[in-house]
Amino acid sequence: MSALCHTLRKILIASLLCFTPSPGPPASSYPKWTPSASSGPSVKWTEEKLVDYLEGVISKQENPHRRYHNPGGLIDLPYYRRTKRFRLRTYTSTSAGRAALREAIRRKIRRGESPVTFFSTYAPAGHGRNRPSEYADAAAGPLRINAKTPFSTLLPRKREKEETNPKSHTY
Repeated sequence: MSALCHTLRKILIASLLCFTPSPGPPASSYPKWTPSASSGPSVKWTEEKLVDYLEGVISKQENPHRRYHNPGGLIDLPYYRRTKRFRLRTYTSTSAGRAALREAIRRKIRRGESPVTFFSTYAPAGHGRNRPSEYADAAAGPLRINAKTPFSTLLPRKREKEETNPKSHTY
């Protein structure tokens, strides 16, 4: 009986090792700063901090195979437009994949997207097991904003350059 248990245990361990998902990107590739529960609205957000935070949220959710060098699981849009089929975009290096993810996040922030709109386009429902409303709530919670509040409201407003027309001055 003991030998049988020992053999079954070896088989179970071997099968678990075969089905273990590939590890995600190394810890050094994750953003260094993330908000805490106490950081809340008093945090002075910058676009870079917000991009770092969202990159971390996305990188923890996505886990494409390392051969893609695509930590954000970005879709190959030209291929999709041609074939109407999804496939992951492949980058030459992980740093190129991170740069593409960060640029995609910046574009969405600058467009004034909220967590709900952000994740409904980034990870649409019906594509795999995506749950965009859960992702939006998870991303908005630590930021202490409603999931429908645009990310851009966390950023300081840019002052418009005061343009003066020298011809309009009267002396």
